[in-house]
Amino acid sequence: EKNPDFTVVKSTGSVYQYLAFNMKDAALAKPLVRQAIAHAIDRDRIIRDIQRGFAQPTETMLAEGHWARATNLSIYAYDPAKAKQLLAQAGYPNGLSLVFKTSTDAAANSRAQVMQDMMKKAGFNISIQSNEMSTFFADIGKGNFQMYSLSRNGISDPDFYYVIFYSQNTPPNGQNRGYYANPRVDQLLTEGHSTFDRARRKPVYEEVQKIIATDLPYLSLYMQSNVAIMRKSISGYVQYPAGFYTGIPQMEMK
Repeated sequence: EKNPDFTVVKSTGSVYQYLAFNMKDAALAKPLVRQAIAHAIDRDRIIRDIQRGFAQPTETMLAEGHWARATNLSIYAYDPAKAKQLLAQAGYPNGLSLVFKTSTDAAANSRAQVMQDMMKKAGFNISIQSNEMSTFFADIGKGNFQMYSLSRNGISDPDFYYVIFYSQNTPPNGQNRGYYANPRVDQLLTEGHSTFDRARRKPVYEEVQKIIATDLPYLSLYMQSNVAIMRKSISGYVQYPAGFYTGIPQMEMK
């Protein structure tokens, strides 16, 4: 930015980072435990320390400006004292031990370690289990986890909620890896899945997002920002929310 030879383009992205819970786990099946974890995590600090500020907190997997994105969703502010209180109410006054699975990727491990430190202040004893990518994906694909964090890139249609939260789409037949089940969500997802009419779909998916933000099968962390750097002599660049370089053929040298 300080170099006059370069142009820096920044924009809000659609790469969604989340923390997933296994609802078949005896402890994580309790809403109070998931709420305690949500209050134990300081998303602003993760964005500052891991993302170097290049992200925005989110409560939904749909990016800003998406036609189906809901507003006024439940927000779980960083509050370790409240998290500890909720954990005690859930039946764990002396704390709770959980395993956080991740890959060997350096950024993923740094993110896991930051969250481990945050949750410790709220009474959680988090063990990080790092495996190479194929083992990690095999475990989460089979529902063999308590917690993990991953990103989803460029979710364009809200029907993706059907892919990951419809109760029948559990492993090995689908991507509902945390075994989430809510009859009202199933009803809404079936309705949204059956039409292309945005006027009918929008309120359906807005309600889905509100329920998901309350039930917390996922804890939404942030949307990554996109940053592109190019020489001043280049024109015609278009920044796409998912970070794809599909606009390169239209770029020109001045």
